[in-house]
Amino acid sequence: MKDRFDLSEIVSYATSISRGEQIILHKLREETSQLPEAMMMITPLQGRLLEFLIRWGGVKQVLEIGTFTGYSALTMALALPEEGKLVSLDKHEGWVQIAQRYWGMAGVDHKVEVHLGLAHETLPTLQGPFDMVFVDADKQRYEVYYKFAMKLLRPGGLMVFDNTLWGGSVVDPLNQEDTPRYLRAFNNRLRDDEHIHPVLLPFADGMILATKR
Repeated sequence: MKDRFDLSEIVSYATSISRGEQIILHKLREETSQLPEAMMMITPLQGRLLEFLIRWGGVKQVLEIGTFTGYSALTMALALPEEGKLVSLDKHEGWVQIAQRYWGMAGVDHKVEVHLGLAHETLPTLQGPFDMVFVDADKQRYEVYYKFAMKLLRPGGLMVFDNTLWGGSVVDPLNQEDTPRYLRAFNNRLRDDEHIHPVLLPFADGMILATKR
């Protein structure tokens, strides 16, 4: 009998116990894995968490900042009710074209409204309220995205920020590289903000969940 288990074994087990990955999601993950930037895609277990949050919270309107190839958007769109809407922002046309192809194959493209361009330029043109905001984009603009999320999110709504541990580097105060230093300050900012209830999950690369008061 083993005394200790490798983290990858634990994640694999947790994934197997969670709802299985739909075939269309698996196909998108396989295609995305061929890209040099594949590490930017959320894990299947993170996808199951987003799906759970949408279904549990009765979420109907989602704002996503950072589309990449659309795996997280597809996960959330599949979980949304038929009248639900997901607004997704990204600047990379090639990635968005992959995303749109899979949204169409999954039959959820009518639920997704994509805006191509810089997120911080698109956000001022949007109108809420949204029930949920998922942020997985330029880490050094998280503060900007947070301010817009607070404006666009309804009271009691949920925001989720990915990669808030940045490989664990935020734990080391001596690490003064740009992204860890910025994320450390951002995490502290959310902790001290009395307008939200945040929790940082030591899960995948770190996810902060916060509800707006």
